[in-house]
Amino acid sequence: MTQPPYTAPYRQAEQALQESEELFRPLAENLNLVLWMKDLATDRIVYISPAYEAIWNRTRESLYESSQSFVDAIHPEDRERILAAMTAHKQGGFSEEYRIVTPDGSVRWMSARTFPIHESDGQVARIAGFALDITQHKKVEETLRSVLARTQERYLLSRRIGAARAAEDVLYALRSVTTFSDAQRAAIWLFDQPWGEVTPSRCDILVEWQDSSDLPALAGASYSFEQYQFTQLFVRDEPLWIDDIQTDPHVSDHTRSLLTKLQTRSFVLFPLITSNQWYGMLTLHFSTPKLLRPEDFSYFEKVVNQAAAAIYNFLLLEAETRARQEAERANQVKVKFLAMISHELRTPLTSIKGFATTLLADDVAWDPDSQRDFIKTINQEADKLTELIEHLLDLSRLESGTLRIVPEEQHLENIVNNVLPRLQALAGDHALVINLPEGLPPVMADPQRVEQVMFNLVSNAAKYSPAGTQITLSAAARHKDIQVNVSDQGAGIVPEERQRVFEPFYRVEKEDGTAKSAQGVGLGLAICKSLVEAQGGSIWIQDQPGPGTTISFTLPTMGQ
Repeated sequence: MTQPPYTAPYRQAEQALQESEELFRPLAENLNLVLWMKDLATDRIVYISPAYEAIWNRTRESLYESSQSFVDAIHPEDRERILAAMTAHKQGGFSEEYRIVTPDGSVRWMSARTFPIHESDGQVARIAGFALDITQHKKVEETLRSVLARTQERYLLSRRIGAARAAEDVLYALRSVTTFSDAQRAAIWLFDQPWGEVTPSRCDILVEWQDSSDLPALAGASYSFEQYQFTQLFVRDEPLWIDDIQTDPHVSDHTRSLLTKLQTRSFVLFPLITSNQWYGMLTLHFSTPKLLRPEDFSYFEKVVNQAAAAIYNFLLLEAETRARQEAERANQVKVKFLAMISHELRTPLTSIKGFATTLLADDVAWDPDSQRDFIKTINQEADKLTELIEHLLDLSRLESGTLRIVPEEQHLENIVNNVLPRLQALAGDHALVINLPEGLPPVMADPQRVEQVMFNLVSNAAKYSPAGTQITLSAAARHKDIQVNVSDQGAGIVPEERQRVFEPFYRVEKEDGTAKSAQGVGLGLAICKSLVEAQGGSIWIQDQPGPGTTISFTLPTMGQ
């Protein structure tokens, strides 16, 4: 059996002991090895070498006075084992490795042996002991063991990631990493576009796993960067480790409250970057405060980079599949659009033609009231045609970049007051409430286009909420912009539909497959989105419990 490299001093000291005590003491005074001798008759230490004071950080006198100081120095987890070994081999030799705790609290590893010293009559009169500080050897041994374990772990992890067929498989593979095996939740977040010069507007939780069924499931949830403060912790340069959300200054009160509800006390955020594309985040949550060693952090960062590449490839495959499906859907939408536009144009034209023909008939004399009703209907249907054509023209100009937008310093209150009569007429039998706080800073916006956005949003709210309910237009100042909200008390829009309603010609459908309303062709919100973004803002549907819909958009303030 191969002996440890530190056994050579033992052999030298043991040989001196066997030859004579006179050789023993000079040798002990010059070795970096603790040598001691105990008299069995008195059960007291009769000699301890100077190295004891350097290694144990205690005086030799304390050991001469009482052997209890030696016992007290043994690490609590090793003490019972070492005392039992010493008792079992009281008059014989033993070989043990154990830890000691120095007065300053540091821990050292010792390798110790004892040998009996016989008198001329063969009786054991003394016991001699040798102890060598092997702390550095243990550290090297532990490092090699850790490196080997992690090399094996990473090899197995690479195989699991290579065999994965979906992002969920990759996430579960990451869970097998020893350092994070005690995580209680993990999730992969995807941005709605790679994060570069332009900040994404939303992020979705692609997949997640969690240990407790009592916690809310978040997979499939979508969050707006404008609303969700947790996203303010996302950074590209390096992972972010939060040891304790209760004390870390990075965590806002709002985020701390949210994470507490999720039973998160500590978490780590890893950016997912592949081909220089920062496309998402990996988050791991822990239910108790957790400290991470630098070597753990470095190791797991490499593992996450490998996982990020695999997930990115899955997304590319999904995007390719989705592109084919979108091409097929676009063709279907084209056919549907032509049929829908034909219907939307034909319906008012049929009414106009019908009532005009009726008025021009020679065989009937219509009274003035009837004539006025007919003309009023013709006028309303003509307005519908005009609105539809204007929407189509606006959308065409926005997509081609030819719609003229001239931002200038404006007060939101002036814009609202200017469009208020039209909004009140549009609200009809709904209660329109305006809630604008005083002192809002001016915005940089095109007043005509902002009015158009408000008009479209209030129009939508009136169309899709019951008569007699309230429509609220409100605003609030934020650190870089003004947020405007239009809220109704209608049935609301389910989360999976909230992004698609901003697509041209898209209308939310009922469970039976029919559109919720025959009013409009699905252009109003698409135009709003283009108008807001053209002025440096963003628009989204807020996440809120219960019925009703709140559509919010932002306008930049002066100097931003």
